[in-house]
Amino acid sequence: MYNQKMAIFRLLAILEKETDCDRRIPTNELLYKLKSEYDVSLNRKTLYEYAEILKEAGFGVEWDRGRSNVYYIKRRHFELAELKILIDAVIASKFLSPGRTDMLVEKLASFAGPKKSMLRQRNVMLTDTKHGSDDTFYIVDAVFSAVSNNHKLSFYYYDITDENRRRLHREERYLVSPLMLIYDHDNYYLAACDEKENIVKYFRVDRMGDAKEEDEPRIECRGKDLNAIKKQTFSMFGGSVETVEFRIDKSCEKIAADQFGKNIVFTDIGDGKSAFKANVQISPTFFSWCSALGKNLRILSPDCVREKYKAFLLEALSENE
Repeated sequence: MYNQKMAIFRLLAILEKETDCDRRIPTNELLYKLKSEYDVSLNRKTLYEYAEILKEAGFGVEWDRGRSNVYYIKRRHFELAELKILIDAVIASKFLSPGRTDMLVEKLASFAGPKKSMLRQRNVMLTDTKHGSDDTFYIVDAVFSAVSNNHKLSFYYYDITDENRRRLHREERYLVSPLMLIYDHDNYYLAACDEKENIVKYFRVDRMGDAKEEDEPRIECRGKDLNAIKKQTFSMFGGSVETVEFRIDKSCEKIAADQFGKNIVFTDIGDGKSAFKANVQISPTFFSWCSALGKNLRILSPDCVREKYKAFLLEALSENE
């Protein structure tokens, strides 16, 4: 009796796993699978009625009429190309552990039905090895819960030693007001408010440990625009925010637009150059980005940022003499 009550769900399971527009199952084969795999006995009329119910419920079930109907899933939750993009993103994410990566790939591939094996083929080249652990998932969950419930978050934070081992940054737990998670350069970062200094600090999620949602209400950083924070930050190295004016070679405008957003306005100043302004969080990573463009980029103002950039370059040169 129990198996018969589950019949419509077993039918859906077979159709989702084994059929699509290119692979359709005839009535006799479908009835045989239901009996042999799930000990469910149906006649042709009941099978057709269940298929109609599933179609009306929005599960994408279709059939072609004939001497023996053939049944299949016509419309899935994801197109094959969409699943491929999602799987490639999971494989390329360094913060995911190998085990968690395999688990997510398997779950996503299950949406592809009979083409599941095609999605298991890994065609993404990884430029770096994965360094994440399964703890990252629980930390992300704790952050989302704390933000949703408007609570503070506590955790330990670790440095990475020369031997690639984790070492506590300090003995005490951090207690912060979480603002958001930011995905940047293949890593997750927690942006959180330091209420004593009223500044936003950043913590790499894979270096956090034992994250706990606290009962204490979180506080908001006064005068902080979260959308602006995401645009200003270079690889989560926090620093003062400055409105910086640049001169850039026109051939590099797209690089600047990718970094600062498409709303950046470029002004033609002749000789194949443009000028633009952007709000930037000043940090070593920002200066590294500038230096990567070499003579194609020049900081015009303010003078304090120009001087810091010069000092950065001189220090880099002295270290390589």
